[in-house]
Amino acid sequence: MANRLSPQQHVADLLGLLGIGTEPTVQEDHALNLGGIRQLEAHTFNGSISVRVGTAPPHLTIRRKGDVSITLEPRGDSFYIEAHKNSPICPGCGASFELTLPEGLILILHSSNGAIHSEGSMARLEARTSNGAITVKGSGAAEIKLHTSNGRISVMEAQGPVSAKTSNGAIELRQVEGAVEARTSNGAVALEGLTLPPGSQSRAATSNGSVKVVGLQAPGGLEAEGHTSNGSVSVELQDTRVQARRQSFSAQQAGRNPAKLWLESSNGSISMR
Repeated sequence: MANRLSPQQHVADLLGLLGIGTEPTVQEDHALNLGGIRQLEAHTFNGSISVRVGTAPPHLTIRRKGDVSITLEPRGDSFYIEAHKNSPICPGCGASFELTLPEGLILILHSSNGAIHSEGSMARLEARTSNGAITVKGSGAAEIKLHTSNGRISVMEAQGPVSAKTSNGAIELRQVEGAVEARTSNGAVALEGLTLPPGSQSRAATSNGSVKVVGLQAPGGLEAEGHTSNGSVSVELQDTRVQARRQSFSAQQAGRNPAKLWLESSNGSISMR
């Protein structure tokens, strides 16, 4: 009796006939000369970008699949790393970047389909992917702007303003000292150990999920408001005047220059403690 193929084996055979998933991974290593460079841009597709900032010599590891070429080019005070398809039909093609960089750079990281990870201090960070998670840790005083169309966003240990937006995924901001904007269309939002600068304005909103604030600090005082269309609200903060209704609340902490915070969910609970 002939052996029957499983559905997974049928799929693997079909992908193999199409040339998908059979391309070998090619690794390249490059030492980077970043003397006089203020900004680095990395653009890729079907692959991740990982950045570690520190004192090690600047270095790039590329892992590419398929008919893909890579451009490494300084332009003025900027350095560009770009992956290109050499053919309009290139199933399974892609490239991932692993970067070791010095502190103080402006970083612009884009992937059309892949995760982005950054660890260490920079001057500013813009990270965008159409499908993948974004994680940032220890970014120093940099301004952070993050966007993914489908994936989770996590920021830890930042001392600058953070903007995090995703169409489908949770957002977690931990130990951030700066104004924040966190928006997701589908997922929970968690703000833990947040310190809001005096006079700053921050917002956290989701269309479908809970919003949770834990360990909030506001040295200049606080004016917070929250509303949910379908869920409960709970506020348990010390030295805070709270007015709560079933699905909304306002909270004030005395101070000379209060920070403003707005929390919103269309379908989920809101809590502060």
